[in-house]
Amino acid sequence: LNTVSQHIATIRMEWSKRFYKANGHLFLLSLLSMLEGKLAGYEDLTKVEGEILLNTLICLRNISNSMDGIKLLTTQSGTLQLILGCIFPPVPRTVDTVLEISLIYLFCDQTPEKQTKTVATLLDTIRKIHRGHHGWKVISNCILENKSTTFHKSIGSFLNGLFMLLQEGDRQSLHVDWALELDRCNVVSALKTIRDPPTIITSFIENFNEDLKCIKSIFPNRSINPFNKKAIFKLLLDQCDPKTLMYNVTLGLIDLSFRNPAIFKTLSTSERVL
Repeated sequence: LNTVSQHIATIRMEWSKRFYKANGHLFLLSLLSMLEGKLAGYEDLTKVEGEILLNTLICLRNISNSMDGIKLLTTQSGTLQLILGCIFPPVPRTVDTVLEISLIYLFCDQTPEKQTKTVATLLDTIRKIHRGHHGWKVISNCILENKSTTFHKSIGSFLNGLFMLLQEGDRQSLHVDWALELDRCNVVSALKTIRDPPTIITSFIENFNEDLKCIKSIFPNRSINPFNKKAIFKLLLDQCDPKTLMYNVTLGLIDLSFRNPAIFKTLSTSERVL
């Protein structure tokens, strides 16, 4: 694996082409698949398996650094989820290596619609990671425990990249959910404990705090994502007594939209006559 990684990293084009043609990238992904159960905690990961995990990820990172390589990886269904599932804090370098690969996934050549799906997949996969803690709390703990400068730069680049992509207009719900989740998991608080942090982290903290302040100003007494329709409906449902009240109101509005579309349009749009 070390030799494979070195050959790919030094851009030996002919060798890389032969490696890809022989489906070497699929072999690397199969190695990660074989370790999934142990990474999930069903069995202990041995030291040798930890080395295989890290070296495989390094190979995949080097593959993703080339246009041909990232194209091959992104055409394989479930690859991003598989790679994100390799965040394994007991082998510290797996974390920054996974984040580096993920950042390339986010910014590789793709349509805006595909990019939104990639961002959503990444956020959902991180949310489901369980390593003693869940989701972003795992990342928060890594920040507290990992003092490596390389890791600090990787996490700073990753968070800044996500922050930038989530500013797009059609990603408001993803953006707000992510910001509130980072706040709940104390990710920024963990970043503030870093001594002499790189500029990329200090700038993220400043931008994120300003962003979070705006989000929380909408409902100061409760952390709510106003763009998440399912969450808002559930919240209203939980507040109702009896529980059927919200359904009755909703069904009443649907009935009105069928029976008298003109009145419904007047009630539900900003074009109503005052």
